[in-house]
Amino acid sequence: MTPRLRVEALLVAARRVFGPGRDPTLVNALAVETGLHASNVLWALDHALELSPTDEELDSFVRLAPARSAVLVVLAANVFVAPMRAIAWALAQSDRVLVRTSRRAPTFTRALLEAVPALFVELVASGDDPASDIETALTSLPEGSGVHVYGTAQTVATIEALAHRHGVSAELHGPGFGAVVDHDDVIAAHASDIAEDVSAFDQAGCLSPRVVIVIGDVGSAADALDRALGRQGEAIPRHTLDALETASLGSARDAAIYAGRALEGSDHLLLELPTPTLAPAARALVLTGARDVADAIAKARTLGPELATVGTTLPEVASAFAHLRIAPPGRMQRPPLDGPVDRRVL
Repeated sequence: MTPRLRVEALLVAARRVFGPGRDPTLVNALAVETGLHASNVLWALDHALELSPTDEELDSFVRLAPARSAVLVVLAANVFVAPMRAIAWALAQSDRVLVRTSRRAPTFTRALLEAVPALFVELVASGDDPASDIETALTSLPEGSGVHVYGTAQTVATIEALAHRHGVSAELHGPGFGAVVDHDDVIAAHASDIAEDVSAFDQAGCLSPRVVIVIGDVGSAADALDRALGRQGEAIPRHTLDALETASLGSARDAAIYAGRALEGSDHLLLELPTPTLAPAARALVLTGARDVADAIAKARTLGPELATVGTTLPEVASAFAHLRIAPPGRMQRPPLDGPVDRRVL
């Protein structure tokens, strides 16, 4: 079976399991497992799961994939729909794919793989010692195989070392986040769209915007985003914060009040600060002003290697970050199925 047909078979299974006819008990199970509000789970299944790519997107997806004799996929738990694309990317590379789910989030992957012919994908057992499980799987791979790692910096570093030890090529999808970079009027006009990007997965993913660099009037952009995030919180409530998240958000708010301005709603926090930084990932946005496009690009560059995606309408910004995933504001959480979601690995 060709790489494209393998990917298409996975998409057929995903549409059957997670499409409009999905089992409501599965939605409830995903909400319980992830801690997300059920409305956030439904939004992700309806809008962030790439179930109907175009022919051109599928062609691009397969064309970018290097051929491997086998691929081991090590999944993370932060974005529950991410396994679909990760497994599709592996199937585009090989007809033998092994998958190790996160012990904290196996539900989506198990439901998907139960609907896919066993010929395609093998589920690796998840024991109490993840490193041992992965090393055992690595030793079973034939020459010319690869391992795709999704996870924290520590997880990526550990598996990278194991892959090197066993001579397996490693593709590393580490932590990341998104930034919106645009003029104040554009940000205000797209405030509702940006709020949707922020609420998706409660900022847990590498495509989640956590910084907004505003060319012009930061205050007007912040006010528009504050209103939009308030409306979004009513439609899709934030997950219940734990004690650590509550304390972290409180510390960030207090620091912003001292250094700039803080706008807080029942389900979000906006922080105006003189330099771009990260607030806790719980629907918290840091806004920083820029004099012009060049200054905005310079400030975005200070965000470092974990910047994975930029939301912008400005060609100059898109060109400056061409190695990252670029999307219009409001489309950052809906990337086309055109290759790995994290363009940094390319």
